[in-house]
Amino acid sequence: MGNPKVGDSACTSTNCTFHPHTGYRAEIIAKQGKILPYEAVREAIEAELAKSGAEEIVIHDEYPKGWNEPRLNNPNCLPGTFGEKVWVEAKWRPQPAPGKAVAKPVTVPVNTATYRICDAIVWLELVPSKKQPPGKKQPPDPVDPSKVDLPPGCKRATPVLDKPPKVTDAWALEVLGIAYRNKFGHPPAENELVIAAAISRGESYYGWPSATQAQKDSWYGHHNWGAIHARVQDYPCCTGGFIWRDGAKVLRPVCFASWSDNMKGAEGFIREIYQKRSPVLQAAKTGNVYEVAWWMRQTSYFCRRTGPNGSCATASLADKHADAVWYANAIWRHVEKIKASTGKGGGVRKEIPGTPPDPSKKDDPSKPPRVELPDARNKIASAAGATLLVIGVGVTVGGIAYARHAKKRHARKR
Repeated sequence: MGNPKVGDSACTSTNCTFHPHTGYRAEIIAKQGKILPYEAVREAIEAELAKSGAEEIVIHDEYPKGWNEPRLNNPNCLPGTFGEKVWVEAKWRPQPAPGKAVAKPVTVPVNTATYRICDAIVWLELVPSKKQPPGKKQPPDPVDPSKVDLPPGCKRATPVLDKPPKVTDAWALEVLGIAYRNKFGHPPAENELVIAAAISRGESYYGWPSATQAQKDSWYGHHNWGAIHARVQDYPCCTGGFIWRDGAKVLRPVCFASWSDNMKGAEGFIREIYQKRSPVLQAAKTGNVYEVAWWMRQTSYFCRRTGPNGSCATASLADKHADAVWYANAIWRHVEKIKASTGKGGGVRKEIPGTPPDPSKKDDPSKPPRVELPDARNKIASAAGATLLVIGVGVTVGGIAYARHAKKRHARKR
C-alpha cells in the first residue's frame, strides 16, 4: 500500500494498516460492551491502540454529527449480543526504529479479544511529530506521577486507602443520601439521589474506579466522587491534589481534588453539583436527565464544544444543546444500571427535545428549561427506545468516559 489519501480505507478483511503522521477514524465493536463497565472497555481499547502508536485517542458512544463518513455508520456493522458499537478517532505518530529515519506503518488485526474494527478510513494528514529523536531522553508522561520529577517542597495529597469491601450502587446511594442530608438538613428525593449517583458512577465510579491499574494508583484513596478539579491548578499538583488526565486527550494533565474519606468526598460532590448549582438541583427534582445535563453544561460542570475563541460560554446554543444531549445519554446509561441493581430510580426519565431550550430562560437559575417534545408519539418513542439506545454502562475517571475538551469544575477550599 502506498501513501494513503484522505478518505482511503485502512482495512482489509483481516488487518488494518495505520501509516505514520496520519489520522484515522474507525467504527468499532467493543466486545463485552454490554457486560463490563463502559470505562473498562474504553480503557482497554485505548490501551490496545496506544500500543500501535496511536495518540490523542477519542472514543464516542454515538456517531459524531460532524464526521460525514457514511462508511463509518454502517448498519451491517452489528455488535451482537454482548458488544457495543463505538466510534474512534486517533492520530498515529510512531517513532522510527533505532537507526531508521522513517517509521514504518503499523498493522493491527481487525479482530482482537477487545474489539472488532468494522472499518477505518484516513481522516487527515499530519505534520511530522516534533518529539525528540530516538536515543535522546523523551519527555515524561505528565499524567504518570511516578515519572514526573517533583520540585522541592512539593506536597501532593496523601491517599487514604479505606476502600469499602464492595463498591456497589446500593452502598453509594446510602453514602450519598447521608451526604445530601448533611449538606441540606433533610433527605433527598429519590430522583435527586439516583441522578447524583448516576453522575458519580459515570465520572469516577464513586471515587473507586478500577478499569486499569493506572487508575487505581492515581485515584484510590482520594475519594473524588465527581472528577472534581482541584481549586488550584498548579501542575504537578503540589498543593494537595493528585494528577490524572481530563478529557479525551490522553496526556492532558489536570490536578484533581482529594478528600480524606468517603463521606467527605461524597459531601464535596453534593456541594459541587447541587449546592453550587441550584439549577441542577431543581432540574433533578423533575427527574429528566436532559434538564440536569443542560444545566450542568450551562454552569460549566462539563464542556465539549467551545466557541470561536475556545471558550465554553461562547459556544452556540445548538452546540450547548448537543453537549447536553450527549451527557444526558451518558447519565441515562448509569440510571438504568442503578435501577437494575437497586430497584430505585423509577421516576427518572429521559426526554430530549429536538431543539435547544428557550434562550430567554437560559440565564434564569430558578427555572430549568421547559422540555417540549415535538409530539406525543416522540415522547412514547423516547421512553420505549431508551433501553435500546443506551444499554451500555460507563465508569469514567476524570471525566474520561464523558470525554470533553474542557471542563471548569473546581472544588471550593475545604
